[in-house]
Amino acid sequence: LWSIFYIMELSAISEQAQYFANDLSYIPIVTVPAVLLIFILLTTGKIDLLNRRRIIILFIIPAITLLLVWTSKHHHLFYKSISFVPETARNVMTIERGLFYWIFIAYAYFCLLACTIIAFNRILKTTGVYKNQAVIMSLGTIIPWIGSVSDILFGTIKHIHFMQVSFVLAGIVFMVGINKFKIISISPIARDKIVDRMTDFMLVINEQNLVIDINHAFLTFLGKNQDDILGCNPESFFPSWESLTASIEEDTSGTIEVKTSASGAISFLDVSRIPLYTGRRNEQIGTLFMMNDISDQVLNEKKLKNQLATITALEKELKEQAIRDSLTGLYNRRYLDEISHQMFSRAQRDNEKLAIMFLDIDNFKALNDEFGHKTGDDVLKQLSRILLENVRSSDVVCRFGGEEFIVLFPNTSRENAIEHGEMLRKLFESDQIPAADTLVKLTFSAGIAVFPDDGDDKQILIDAADRTMYEAKRAGKNRIAAFLK
Repeated sequence: LWSIFYIMELSAISEQAQYFANDLSYIPIVTVPAVLLIFILLTTGKIDLLNRRRIIILFIIPAITLLLVWTSKHHHLFYKSISFVPETARNVMTIERGLFYWIFIAYAYFCLLACTIIAFNRILKTTGVYKNQAVIMSLGTIIPWIGSVSDILFGTIKHIHFMQVSFVLAGIVFMVGINKFKIISISPIARDKIVDRMTDFMLVINEQNLVIDINHAFLTFLGKNQDDILGCNPESFFPSWESLTASIEEDTSGTIEVKTSASGAISFLDVSRIPLYTGRRNEQIGTLFMMNDISDQVLNEKKLKNQLATITALEKELKEQAIRDSLTGLYNRRYLDEISHQMFSRAQRDNEKLAIMFLDIDNFKALNDEFGHKTGDDVLKQLSRILLENVRSSDVVCRFGGEEFIVLFPNTSRENAIEHGEMLRKLFESDQIPAADTLVKLTFSAGIAVFPDDGDDKQILIDAADRTMYEAKRAGKNRIAAFLK
């Protein structure tokens, strides 16, 4: 637009037309410095420096300048005077500049200088496509400086200002950058948009093991200020640093337990350790540590494990209660049904014998009637203790009901089962149980049946042992009898 309006001014014949074209040309002239600065800030990722208030301030001088240009004949603040010098085809407008002209020039140079500094700083801090973009932007900001210096040294050539030409060339350079190097479409995002807004912790150290960068989330976790951290050895503010570096190798990740110096609380961090290299020499220049506080997750997992352990223990306890007799602690009839099926299947598979002893305490009802149920319970407990303490670990002792008990002897012949039964009978017979003010002696009678000799079914063998037990009682009690077909 500046060039178009300036061409209109140069080609205008009448003085009024030159006035009009000159006034129009100042619309782009006053806005170019501010627009260029905004463009450079946006394309270098410094968008956070721009807000509504700052943009308004940036355009105050351009707005005042434009107003003074259009009203200069009333106050002469921008133009002291305007005259027309006769030339071959027309009278050419000659301007004597006023005070505010130089104020605007200072403002324009300030904006241009800021653009140049930002662009050159971008070259130093970026690589790859971003560096190429920064070079283009730097070139675009240098060209107007060249035009300005040329104007000062050489003046105009046929009323054409080098400054105007330089801005046209700068515009072309920026268009190349936009189309070829995608300055707008892949402009960098400001660091604080990413790093300082991450919930994960970030720490960067150099080869001297000194902190050169840290994000807000990690500072909050540590309870520190950035000034307390930058340039320090991590060990000075992070007590677990030595264990962290020792346990997490480069290009790996892992979980460590740490204790912060701020609160002394135990935390768990998931840590990734990433080496940083230079672009050209591929030399390591530092290390990036990315950390995620997984304390809640770890604590919840521990809590869950404890809850699962409690549930498992309760399940085991409930299962035990379901298969145990509450008085004697022996297995109950429900467990007998489960385990006997397994033991019979194993005996059949391995072609082994399985003996069943069915026993009943002699005269138990009379004991209860004479001394009471508490004494009866004591007798049941005492017999249970004798049975448990004197059978093999592979044998199974169950309370069948009332004063009846069953003992399963796996891989046991009839003779050995009778021998085991006699040993148990004698132990119980020799025992004495307190009852009121006296000691009572009791006995039991038992019947034995053996798989597969006496039957190939669990219930058949139990019934056979039961009948044999009653035969022992009828034969005088306190004895062991074996089933005979």
